[in-house]
Amino acid sequence: MAGVSLRIDIEDLALRRALAGAVEAAEDLTAPFDEIGSYLVNERLLRFEQGIAPDGTPWPPSQRVLREGGQTLILSGRLRDSDSYEAGPDFVEHGTNVVYAALHQDGGRPGMAPGPAAVPQRQIYGLGPEDPAEIVEILDAHLLQGWQGGAP
Repeated sequence: MAGVSLRIDIEDLALRRALAGAVEAAEDLTAPFDEIGSYLVNERLLRFEQGIAPDGTPWPPSQRVLREGGQTLILSGRLRDSDSYEAGPDFVEHGTNVVYAALHQDGGRPGMAPGPAAVPQRQIYGLGPEDPAEIVEILDAHLLQGWQGGAP
């Protein structure tokens, strides 16, 4: 190369340590995925209280709410309070074991029986517009800590 140049080799001890720290931090992402799971649970609870889908659109009110008042999807609180997540080295899974949640998430008929008693879609799970940036920020902080030589 003519003129002026700067060469950085992997042999540079500080660079080697930083790369090793980043690689080590990326090998087990359980800690940031645990933080992401907690974030998703909190966001979902907030949306539940607001009665909105992840994209911010309001849920259609239920027949019970139209008749008696209250909040859609919150009668006993079972569905709202059933949220959980599991984090591992390369994943986070967020959801509920309440079977009827799928009916509200996708809409349809209870038991898929024929007839007019359709339940409108009330999306409970999904990412809102701001969620991907928050998830990336959590992962960035973890990897940066590894890059800087801190314990991830």
